[in-house]
Amino acid sequence: MIENIGGWYNRANSMSSLNKQALNFDDIKKYVQIGGAATMLGLSPLQQEPSALGAEKSKQRVNQPAKANAGTPSDDELEQFIGNWEGIRPEAYKDSEGNWTVGIGFNLERKDAKSILQGLGLSRSKLISKQQSLSPEQISKLFAINLKTAKADALAWCPNLYEHPIEIQKIIIDFAFNLGATKLRKFPKAQEAFANKDYRRAAAEMQDSTWYGQVGRRSKHHVKIVGSYAD
Repeated sequence: MIENIGGWYNRANSMSSLNKQALNFDDIKKYVQIGGAATMLGLSPLQQEPSALGAEKSKQRVNQPAKANAGTPSDDELEQFIGNWEGIRPEAYKDSEGNWTVGIGFNLERKDAKSILQGLGLSRSKLISKQQSLSPEQISKLFAINLKTAKADALAWCPNLYEHPIEIQKIIIDFAFNLGATKLRKFPKAQEAFANKDYRRAAAEMQDSTWYGQVGRRSKHHVKIVGSYAD
């Protein structure tokens, strides 16, 4: 669709403002695809490279997958992502290790559980006896407490956390949420691989672990996504 891009660029750039308004939608789509819509419409002084090399770079940008997006995931995104794997349970249940848990992996056995729950008008004993259950707002508030810890653990384990693509960040944070700081330290080779952005090795190290066989679809998904970023 972007044949003779240099010539098309020069033609579009030499048009008067009035003629630019007459461009049809296909023309605009072509120009958007080479990153020059703002220039064509007079919205920006930025210039695009019309050479063959510039056209090739433009094609690469067009075909660049969404996974390369920069930035950091929001807490809402992380709640949705981690909740998908951890499960969202308004009523108390016992996790795989026999600990009473509620919401999105909030451990009712933790030392400060009683005071945290009281702050939300909840009782540990009533949750366990099913006399109480969590509202969506209470689930989010308990999750926020765990998420703060998980993000701190993830950053301590992977200091360049926020230099990775968003999907990798989400997986590392979920990895920390799922394992906790102590168990996370048992993955020094994966830690080194992430530090070097060696995603092929990181995926292999995650797969070569007891964790991989314990958490079902969660681990398989994470390993697949991390591996997909390998060069």
